[in-house]
Amino acid sequence: AFNGCGVSGTRTLVANITCRTAAEQSMTDKLVVEAYPNPNHGKFNVSIDSKKDAKYTLQIVDQTGRILKVSILNASEGMNVQEFDLEGIAAGMYMVRIVTEDSEVINKSIIIQ
Repeated sequence: AFNGCGVSGTRTLVANITCRTAAEQSMTDKLVVEAYPNPNHGKFNVSIDSKKDAKYTLQIVDQTGRILKVSILNASEGMNVQEFDLEGIAAGMYMVRIVTEDSEVINKSIIIQ
């Protein structure tokens, strides 16, 4: 790297990467959740790529932790979409909290304009 003060020396970092297949497998086991469009005007979708038939609790939470809306999604294996209509809610940043049957919690930020 270089800037107005001069040029830095060369550095080397040795890294060993092993068991790539196991890492790829663990990534495919993770629940994929998206919230879109983001930002929005109160209407948005939450998609969950479920690896099995499962029940998910979706909560919309404000920045103080207050739960504004709760929805239960009985998902089937594959892509599932839940629509939300929060028109009339004040503009700001909110959290979409997804709680799985195994009590795993996934949070996604959503911005309402």
